[in-house]
Amino acid sequence: MKTILSSLDGMHQKVIDALHEGILFCDRKGIIRIINKCYANLLGGDVLSFLGKPIEDVNPPTRAYIVMENGKEETADLCTLPLFGNEYKFVVNRIPVKDGDAVVGMISHILFTDPSDIDSLNSKISSLYKKMHEYEVQHENNQSFSELIGNSPKMLEVKALIKRYAHEPHPVLVQGKTGTGKELVARALHNMGDRKKKPFVSINCAAIPEHLLEAELFGYAAGAFSGAQRQGKQGLIELANGGTLFLDEIGDMPLVAQVKLLRVLEEKKLTRVGAVKEVQVDFRLITATNKNLEKMIEENLFREDLFYRINALSIILPPLSERGDDIIDISRHILTKINFHGDITTEALEALLRYDWPGNVRQLFNSLAFAALHCTNKQIGAKDLPAHITGDLPSKEKTQCRTRLNDFIQQEERQFLINEVRKHSGNISAVARSLGISRVTLYSKLKKYKITTS
Repeated sequence: MKTILSSLDGMHQKVIDALHEGILFCDRKGIIRIINKCYANLLGGDVLSFLGKPIEDVNPPTRAYIVMENGKEETADLCTLPLFGNEYKFVVNRIPVKDGDAVVGMISHILFTDPSDIDSLNSKISSLYKKMHEYEVQHENNQSFSELIGNSPKMLEVKALIKRYAHEPHPVLVQGKTGTGKELVARALHNMGDRKKKPFVSINCAAIPEHLLEAELFGYAAGAFSGAQRQGKQGLIELANGGTLFLDEIGDMPLVAQVKLLRVLEEKKLTRVGAVKEVQVDFRLITATNKNLEKMIEENLFREDLFYRINALSIILPPLSERGDDIIDISRHILTKINFHGDITTEALEALLRYDWPGNVRQLFNSLAFAALHCTNKQIGAKDLPAHITGDLPSKEKTQCRTRLNDFIQQEERQFLINEVRKHSGNISAVARSLGISRVTLYSKLKKYKITTS
């Protein structure tokens, strides 16, 4: 039996000696009971020279007794060892060992035994982080603009203005009804502009209670009011320093806050609530509203001087009802975004085209999400849409909607065929095979759309 135990102890030692990381175990009295070759080398000796010794004798600044006393592990801490001095630091885990509720010892586990290992790891992490950040910036840049779906004349005008205004330093006022995508426009302006690598801070002025808005925007000094953080707080405007500040629903901003915002825009400085010292700020301002600010000025609800300050450049978003067949493209984009892998029938698309959409794109998104949950066989029909969208309409209007939809589908099919003919250099057999149709059917379609193969 003793021979077997001795053999097991020997194998156990060989196993932990094979590790490139330091392992040490001391009991509750601080006596070293287990140590591997790596850890012993770091202490300047061999395994046998440390077994049975108090841990404080070989490493005076040890925290072993603290860990065993409170029973809490310490992970990824930095420590020094006598042999190497204070300049050479190791990454160590200290783990209490328990028998039931009682702490019976502690494991010291040194992860990195060479500073170059840490430097190499840090270098790799920094490199990966930099690449990830570059990909994120590029992705956000592309994504924000690609989210503005549609090629109707009014949307093409909006996209052209975004490209024109993106690199300008002047404030932009984005106007449009609720749900038209004002924040998407703001993000596109930021991500395509010179400040794209700096913060984009978005604030919905209507969502923050009036009595808190000023403190949230401008921040506050220590002890500025009851319930404030002891050390004070940086405001959202300060957080946007160097980047873009987006004030959504600015028409809901209280007049008192409007006065302070105007001063910030004019002087590029702000004073936190309850403070005396001014803070320098630099940001690109984008605002948005669904209200008629000029009418609010007449009713003394919005400052005229602030209006002219924020309205240097203006983008007006059209409502969904004025964007024609964009509704079809947006619908398909939304279904992709919500991971719906089915289809949508012609009747359902007709219903979407003839509805007025008072809630605009946001309402369309919610309606399609509803339909995707209620459809069967992965196909959205008119019956799957919310009832208020599929109400009965005069047959004349239905005919007009169907005509618009058919025209759109035919235009798409014609362009698709032209692309396939070009792709296969006019080879009719190759085009037919690619589409999975007969040559006779293909010739019929080419004749219908007056497409030549030359």
